[in-house]
Amino acid sequence: FRVEKQDALRRQVKSALMYPALVFGFATVVLIAIVAFVIPIFAGIFEELAAEHPEEKAELPIPTKICVGASDALTGYWFVIIPVIVPFLKERGLSVSEVLLLQAVFAGIVLLMEVPSGYIADVFGRVRAIQVGALFMALGHGGFVVAHGFFELSLAEVLLAIGVSMVSGADLALLYDTEQALAGAEVVVFAVP
Repeated sequence: FRVEKQDALRRQVKSALMYPALVFGFATVVLIAIVAFVIPIFAGIFEELAAEHPEEKAELPIPTKICVGASDALTGYWFVIIPVIVPFLKERGLSVSEVLLLQAVFAGIVLLMEVPSGYIADVFGRVRAIQVGALFMALGHGGFVVAHGFFELSLAEVLLAIGVSMVSGADLALLYDTEQALAGAEVVVFAVP
């Protein structure tokens, strides 16, 4: 009887913690997406503007410098995160061969979606493509929080791959479009250290 009560309590606690875990996971994914994708775009814009107008120097605010530094750390040292992926996926019930197959699924979806995502960005707009890509990436990362087994993890990996494909190229095209729109405009220049 006591074991049944403990099991019921365990299920109740697990159920109560599911929503906060999903919210925390989603917030983490959004933060990582901003730090990894959005901030580098703006840092690139600041660097280009500083290079085009060296006579106008203005320092970036401290919070902006911190954000750029965090982004550089995340995007520059992503290879440190890779050794965590295999144990994480093994803990989720995958064998090593399934982990490799899962990565092949990701690469295949990115390859298949690269041209259609470019077309979508051209037709519906680069900002919209980046927004949709960020949503797919958030759903994919959120799926990793709750997924167990190959099928569920494959679904999360497919969502993540679609998101990466949607952002890939659209971010640089948006940067180019922004640079073209700013050509000849009066611009305040920030120097990035």
